[in-house]
Amino acid sequence: MATDARWDMAFRRNNVRTFTIRLKGVDLTGKTMRQQVRLAPDTPGAPVIALETVTSATAEGLRLAAVEVVDGAPVSTIIGRYNLTTMRDKLPYGGEVGDDYPMVHEIEIDGKTRFYGRWVARATVLDSEAAPLQREPLAGVQRGLVSADTVEISATISADEAIEVTLDGAGDLGPLLGSAQTAAAAAQQALAMVQHATKTLYSDAVLGRMQAPVAGLKAANNTFLIGPIPAADFVRSVEFASNGAGTFQLARYTLADGIYTRQAASAVVTINDAGAKTLTSADYGEFPVQAGDYIGFYGNGPLSYTASTATDTFAWKQMAAGLPASGAATDGNIASRIEVRITVSKQVVSASGFSALQAAAAALQSTVSADSLIVAGLSRTGVTQTIGRTSEPVTGSSANSATVIFATPIAKDGRLKVETFAGEPSTMKVGRYTLSGTTVTLVASYTYTLAAGGLQTVATDIPVKAGELIAVQGAASFTYTGTNDAGGYYTTAAGMPASGTVQSAKLTTNSFQVRLSVTTTTPIVTADSFQALQEAVAAGGGSGSSPASGPILPLSQPNRIPLPTPDGWSGLLSYGQSLSSAWLSVPPISTAQPYSNLTFGSGPKSGKAGNTYNAGNTSPGTSTSKPLVEDTAAADGAGSAGETPCSGAANTFVELAFINNGVDPAANVVFASAPGHGSYRITQLGKSSAWYANFLDHVRDARALAVAAGKTYRVDAVSWMQGEANTTASDTVATYQSLLLQLQTDIDADVRAITGQAEPVHLFVYQTATTASTSRTNLDVPTLGQFGAVNARPELIHFVAPVVHLPPATDNVHLSAVAELWYGRMLGRAIYQAVYEARQPDCVWPLRAYAKGNVLSVKFRAPRLPLVLDPATFGAVTDMGFKVSDDTGALTLSSIAIGSDGASVTMTLNRALGANPIIRHGLDYTSAANTFQMSKNGCLRDSTPEKTTIGGIARPLWHVAPAFQLPIRVLAAES
Repeated sequence: MATDARWDMAFRRNNVRTFTIRLKGVDLTGKTMRQQVRLAPDTPGAPVIALETVTSATAEGLRLAAVEVVDGAPVSTIIGRYNLTTMRDKLPYGGEVGDDYPMVHEIEIDGKTRFYGRWVARATVLDSEAAPLQREPLAGVQRGLVSADTVEISATISADEAIEVTLDGAGDLGPLLGSAQTAAAAAQQALAMVQHATKTLYSDAVLGRMQAPVAGLKAANNTFLIGPIPAADFVRSVEFASNGAGTFQLARYTLADGIYTRQAASAVVTINDAGAKTLTSADYGEFPVQAGDYIGFYGNGPLSYTASTATDTFAWKQMAAGLPASGAATDGNIASRIEVRITVSKQVVSASGFSALQAAAAALQSTVSADSLIVAGLSRTGVTQTIGRTSEPVTGSSANSATVIFATPIAKDGRLKVETFAGEPSTMKVGRYTLSGTTVTLVASYTYTLAAGGLQTVATDIPVKAGELIAVQGAASFTYTGTNDAGGYYTTAAGMPASGTVQSAKLTTNSFQVRLSVTTTTPIVTADSFQALQEAVAAGGGSGSSPASGPILPLSQPNRIPLPTPDGWSGLLSYGQSLSSAWLSVPPISTAQPYSNLTFGSGPKSGKAGNTYNAGNTSPGTSTSKPLVEDTAAADGAGSAGETPCSGAANTFVELAFINNGVDPAANVVFASAPGHGSYRITQLGKSSAWYANFLDHVRDARALAVAAGKTYRVDAVSWMQGEANTTASDTVATYQSLLLQLQTDIDADVRAITGQAEPVHLFVYQTATTASTSRTNLDVPTLGQFGAVNARPELIHFVAPVVHLPPATDNVHLSAVAELWYGRMLGRAIYQAVYEARQPDCVWPLRAYAKGNVLSVKFRAPRLPLVLDPATFGAVTDMGFKVSDDTGALTLSSIAIGSDGASVTMTLNRALGANPIIRHGLDYTSAANTFQMSKNGCLRDSTPEKTTIGGIARPLWHVAPAFQLPIRVLAAES
C-alpha cells in the first residue's frame, strides 16, 4: 500500500519562494514537519536546505496555516517558505552557464516520509550578478527513484501554487493520489502559460527606496505614507531592513481635502529579528491598490531610517501610530530616508505580445482557475458584496456561543474576507452553509485563533459559492449592538453544527459587528478579445486589413475607472442643455427605484438652497438624498420637465454588473443628478459661466451626503447632451470642438479637486439631432465638433449614440420620455463597459475612407458585424445618407452596399476624384421617418441583437453610426 508520493519541485533563484500542500483527511495540529534538500540520496553532511516546523508567516520553514472541515473531513494546509538568503546564497551552481541544478528532497510529516523527488534550482536572469562563470560539473542525481509501491506525482510548482492530496489517517495514499497527479500536471502546464503571459502583461513600479534597503537607526513609532501610486493593480512585494523584532502592516489610503482616509489594511505580519526582509502576498495577503492611492505602512519596532542625499531621496509623509482610520499627515524630514522599498505591479498590454497571449489565454481559460487568470492579468478583482456590517465593526456586547448565520446569500463565487470586533482573546469559527426551508447544512468550516480583543481581520481568502450563507460562532469572538443593519440573520446551535434548524423568518433584533467582504473576479482580456485586439492593431497600423469581429479597445492604466465598492457611491451627472434635463420628456416613466440608486431630495433636477445663479427646486434641494426616481420638477425653470437619462443609465449599469459580474445591486450605488440648463450655449455651461456653479454644487453636495452616510464618493461619468443652441451661422466646428475639449479638462480638474479621486472623469456624448430654431441651420457645428472631440480623446470622451433615430417629443425638437429612457439605457451600457470591462465603450465608428479607381470604401469599427444599411427602419434616404464631393463638386453614387468583410461600406463613383475629396454621412439628407426639426440622418447600424423593453415594446439596442466627415485617400487602382 502506497505511503509516499513522488513530487518533483523546481524554483527560480534569488527571491522568496513559497509552496502550499493541502492534505485531506488528517488534522496536523501539533504535528512536526520537515524538508531536506541534498545533492543526492545518502549525501553526508549538512543538507543544502533544511526546513523545520515554524509558526511565523515570515520564518523559513513549514507552517501549518489552517485546519478546515470540508464535507465532513479535516483538511490541513501547509505552507512552505524559502527565504531570500537561502534562494540567493545557499544554492549550488554547476554545469554550463544557464543550466538548472538538480538535487533531491524529502518531506516528512508527523515522522513519516510523505513526499520525495527531484528539487531543481532553476537558472534565472534577475539579480544574477553574483552567479559564477566557472562551475563544477553537475553532481550526479540518482535515477529510478520510484519503488514498486509508490504512486508517482510529477508536478513543477512555484510561488503560491498548491497540490492537494488525500490521507485517510492510516496512510492509504494509493487510490486517492491519481486526481492530485492530474491536477498537478495541469498546474505545471498552466504555470508555464501564466509565467509567459505575466511577462507580457505586467511591469513593476517601485515606491520608496529605488535600491535595496539598508540597515539604519530605528524609526519613530509612526504610520508612514508614500505615493500617490502611479497605477493599479496590487502590491507585489515589500522590502525593508528590519531593526529588530516587532510587527508590520500595510494600508491603502485615499486623499481628499487634505485628509487621508484608510480604505483597506493588510494582515499583520510578525517580524522575529533584524536583517533584510522581503514580504509578499504569502505574508500579508493579496493587497490590491488603485492609481492615486497612498500606501501606508506601520512597523512597531522593525522599521529603520538613514540619512538621504539629493540623488536618492523620496517624498514621504507621517501620521499617528497604528494606521489610523483617517487624519491629516505631515511632510517627512527630507534629510531622512525610510528604508522601505514597495513594488506595485501594473498591467500593460503590448501589441508584440498579442499573438502569444492569445494562445495562452485560450489555454488558461480551459485549464486553470480564476486565481490563475488574475495572476496572468486576464482578470480584475474587486469587492462586489458586503454582508453584515457595511462599515468597520465597532465594540458592543460580547456574543454568546450560538451560531449566527447571516441571511444574505453569497451573490457570486469568490473569496471571503472576515473582519470582527472581538470582545476578548478567543476562538472564532466561520462556516459556509446551504439553506433548504429551515434546514441548514454545513459545507465547510474554518477555525481561527484571535490573540487579542478589538478590531481583527480574521480571514482574507475563504472560497465561497453563490447561494451559500456565511455563519460565525465563538463566545466573545464578535460583539453585537441593539439595532440591526445587516440584512437579517438566523441562529442555530453552538459549535458550527453539521446541520441544524433555523427560524422560518430572519431575525433583525441585533447588529453583529462582523463585516463579510466578497471579492470576485471580472474578466478583462479573453482569448476572443486578444484576437480582436491583434486585428485592431493591424488595422490601425495601416495594413488595410479589417477585423473579422468588433475589436475591444482596452483603456490604458491611467484612464481606468476603479471598480465600485460597497463602501462608496459612484457619481453620474447628466449635463448640457434641455435634452440633459428632460424638457417635454413627459410624463416621467421611471417613478420607482428597483435597486439602491440615489439622487437629491428634490429629484435629479434639484437646485441648491441659497444659490446665487437663480436655480430653483431648492426645498429640500441638494441637502438631502432619496431613491433615484424621475419627476417633473426642474431647477432651470422648465415648465414641463420629465424623464432624464439618469434612471435608465444608473439602473442599467447596476443590472449589467449583477448579470455579468455577480455584483450585489444593494452594494452598487449610483448617485445620479441632472444639473443642466435648457437653451444654453456651450459657453453658458462652461467653467467661466454662472451656471457651471450648479454643476459643481451637485458634485460637492453629493459627496457631502456620501460622507455623512459613511461612504466614499467619486464621479465615474458625466453625460454631455448639448449643441442645439450652437447652430448659428457664426458658430464653427473647430471652435465648438475646442470648447468641448476644454470643458472636459475643466470638469476633470474641478471634480477631482472636490472628491479627491485620482482617476479621471470620463465624458459620454451623444450627437445633436436638431435645432430649436429654423434660423439655426448649421447643424454641422455641434455634430462634427462632438465627432472630433471623441477622435481627439478616445480614452476620456466616449460616443454613446446619435439620437436622431429615437422618438421625439411633441415639438419635434426635444426627446420623448421613451427616448430619454432608451438613450439612458444605452448610456448605462457604455458606462458599464468603461468601468467593469476597462475598455472604450462599443460604438460604430468610421476609421478611414479610400478610393481605388471608381470604387470608394469606408472602413468602420463596430462591436457586432456585419454592418447593416437599414432604410426599412430609419427611412429611405438619398444615397443611404452618404455624400461624396471634391473641389469640382458632388459626385453621383451607385451600388452602395456593405463590403464582403462586413465592416465596410462600398460604393461606385461616377468619375475620378479631384482635389480635396471628402465623404460625409448623416449630414446632408433626411428620410421621411426622421421628424426632428431641421434634422439629417443616415441608415447605418451594426448587428447587435440585444433589446430593451419600454412600455411593453421591445426596442433595439443597435449601435447606430454617427454623422461624420472624412477625407478620402486615393490609392493606386491596381495595387
